[in-house]
Amino acid sequence: MPRLAVQITVSDFEIWRESFDADQADRDKAGMRDVKVYCNADDDTDVTVVGETDDPQKVIAAIRSPQWRQKMSERGVEGEPKFFIAQPA
Repeated sequence: MPRLAVQITVSDFEIWRESFDADQADRDKAGMRDVKVYCNADDDTDVTVVGETDDPQKVIAAIRSPQWRQKMSERGVEGEPKFFIAQPA
C-alpha cells in the first residue's frame, strides 16, 4: 500500500497540531489512514505528515482544493506543501 508524505512549514506547531488533531474527518474522507506527524528535530515549524492511502492522487487533490488551502492558511501553514509518494519495495 502506498504511503504519502506531505511536508509543510507552519508558523506555530502547537496551534497547527491542535487543529490538525481535530480534523480527522477530512483525512478520512480524503482516504488517508494510519497518519503520523513528524517535525524536524532542529525546527518544529518544519512538519511532515505521513500516512497510508489507496489513492495518493486523491489525497493530493483534496489538499490542493480551495477548501483545504483555506483551512491550511488559517492554521498557519506557509507556502506550498511538498508531496512524496512511497511504494513498498
